[in-house]
Order: sequence, then structure tokens, then C-alpha cells
Amino acid sequence: MNFDSVGGALLGKFITLLVSVLTFFLTQAGLVHPGYSGNQSSEAAVSKVAVDSSPAAIAEATNSWRELHAVARLDRSPVLSAAAQRWANSMAASRDFRHDNLGSYLNSAGQRLVMSQNIFYSRTPAAPEDIIKAWNASRDGHAENQNFAHHQEIGVGVAYDSDGGMWVVQNFGTPLVFAEALRAAIR
Repeated sequence: MNFDSVGGALLGKFITLLVSVLTFFLTQAGLVHPGYSGNQSSEAAVSKVAVDSSPAAIAEATNSWRELHAVARLDRSPVLSAAAQRWANSMAASRDFRHDNLGSYLNSAGQRLVMSQNIFYSRTPAAPEDIIKAWNASRDGHAENQNFAHHQEIGVGVAYDSDGGMWVVQNFGTPLVFAEALRAAIR
């Protein structure tokens, strides 16, 4: 064995150890998913960066935004969540970006609420805060809908199409007595 082969082998082991240590710390910091091996392409590694765009994370980002603007937090509704998920799945499958036909529903307390909706599409996954900012920058009633003081409940659905496009639906529930005020706010 000559020095070059021994030195090359040691250098290779050192680099492998260095990558392992770096991966460990990035995983602990939440910047890399635990399954990352260090042998993936840079494009695959970028897709492993941890961004929680789950319905729960988007609902929480909505509530954080509302609190920041002195508007009451919303309760998560299983009825609104199921409807939002169904519609997000439908939009992702059909690639048809449009609002669902909304009506009213009974909440867990037996109170009739009317529904309103925001929808979002991105060719790549988006962070919850970016989705909320996009709705609030909209001039089509999305900000007013998201910040409407009389909303009581929220449901969020997230789906991905076969190209990785992200489809998000945000449903809100408002007591019937505030239905006209809601219509006026989002016009």
C-alpha cells in the first residue's frame, strides 16, 4: 500500500464523518428531514427542507395572523376541514382552480353557520406564512374573508397534484345572523 491510497482512504473517511456530523446538526436544527442520507442530489435535498404546510399549520398561521390584527382566534371544525380537504383533492385532481359551491352547516353546538372560502395554488409547496400573506395581499376579498371578525370556525385542506403543485382550501364558518355583513365585507 502506498501513501496515496492510504491518504485517499483516510480523506474519504474524514469527509464521510464530516457529512454525517453536519447532517446530524442540520437534522437537530430542523433544516433537514431525519431520513436525509447526504447522498441525494441537491434538488432532492432541497425538497427535504422541513416546511410544515399541513392543514393544522395553515390554520395556526391564520390564527396567528388574526391575533396580530386583534381578531379572535378560530376553532378548527371537523366539518369545515373535511369539506376543505375534499375540495382541495378535487382541485388537485382536476387542476381546476375555482371555489366550491358553499352553503351552510350545523356546528358541534347545533348552531347553523354559513361558509366562505379562500383557495390557493402554488407550483411548489409553500410555507403557511407565505400562503396567509398571499391571501392578505389579494384584492379579491380574501383578506377581508380571512380577517372577518364574526367568523367562528376554520377548516383547511391541502392536496398535491402529480407535478407537486400545492392546492389549499381555507373554509370559514360564520353564524347566519352575520351572513349579510360577510357578503358586504368580501365584495
